[in-house]
Amino acid sequence: MSVVSDLLAMFKRLLNQCQELFKSIIQDRRIFLIIAALVVVVCICILTLSIAMSSRLKTSTVSDSFSVAEIPQEEIFTMDEPDFLPPILLQREPQPWTVENILPFWTDPLENGELEWRERIRSSVDILLQEVP
Repeated sequence: MSVVSDLLAMFKRLLNQCQELFKSIIQDRRIFLIIAALVVVVCICILTLSIAMSSRLKTSTVSDSFSVAEIPQEEIFTMDEPDFLPPILLQREPQPWTVENILPFWTDPLENGELEWRERIRSSVDILLQEVP
């Protein structure tokens, strides 16, 4: 405990000395005002310099990242179109149907007899008409 009490005593003495020094400075108001004004001026100068340096650093990093670089013309402009263009077809050109083209889709109605087809068509139309309200 003696070490702690020694440290406390030393700290109290240091505080007392600081208080006496401050009291002696305060007693002479002229010196106190001059010192206070100098402290304020120094703080303002430090603040101004720090703001100026930080803005200068910011602008230099921005300008460095946007340095002038040559951009190839192919990236900016599209290439010219060729002089020849294929003709525009407004509709498909008609192609004649051949027997080979038709055969997969054709069913001969007379193959099983005409009457059977007529009955099939008539029954499907009757069913359709009965379901319509």
